[in-house]
Amino acid sequence: MTAPVQFQVNRAGTAESAQLERYLGAYGHLVVVREGDLGYVHVHPEPELVDGTVKFWLTVPSSGRYRAFFDFPVGGKVHTAEYTINLP
Repeated sequence: MTAPVQFQVNRAGTAESAQLERYLGAYGHLVVVREGDLGYVHVHPEPELVDGTVKFWLTVPSSGRYRAFFDFPVGGKVHTAEYTINLP
């Protein structure tokens, strides 16, 4: 299954978009790990932002529960956001 996954980073406590920078050549990196057997996927985003949004095309090998880690740079520092994705 392949699906788009999009992230928009806002400044803490506001609706204002954060100014993302490139980190290792991209506006972010996404690592997804499957629960149970720790199946691992590393995804790079599309090369440019669209309205401040980072877009990835995530392909996972099977259904299940995945833990996603989105690394993104703001102000010279790399931050990580964590998410759980449940795929039927």
